[in-house]
Amino acid sequence: MADLRRMGRSTSPLRRPLQALAERILPQSTMELIPFFALAVTAGLCEEFLYRGFAMAVLSRTGLPVGVVILLSSIIFGLAHLYQGRAGFVSTMVLGILFGVSRAALGSLIPVVVWHMGVDIVAGIAGLGISFIVRQLRISRMGDAILC
Repeated sequence: MADLRRMGRSTSPLRRPLQALAERILPQSTMELIPFFALAVTAGLCEEFLYRGFAMAVLSRTGLPVGVVILLSSIIFGLAHLYQGRAGFVSTMVLGILFGVSRAALGSLIPVVVWHMGVDIVAGIAGLGISFIVRQLRISRMGDAILC
């Protein structure tokens, strides 16, 4: 959510394309929440099997220490989210480290999958709220322009 706020204040020329991407990914209406929840569940399950399951298992078999395995799988996870910009890469990598530590400490993917799904669902609900506010601001500005 902090990334969305930062994007809203950004003066970068990339702001518009990133905002357009966020509007395509995040739900824009309550009708879009149901398919978005399905996407969040699928993403949480698939990404955790890929990054905390498969990648960590392969890296562990090379004999690397657990900390290095967690860091490398988290960097790969962050790189997969680079389309969100530098802040998206960093925040996703940090989240990957937290998920990786949890995976290693608990010895199970299940809690991490559930947490990942929760993070994605909360992002979608927040995105819906933000898109509603943006639409209201646009309507308000249009009304102000008509009155002037």
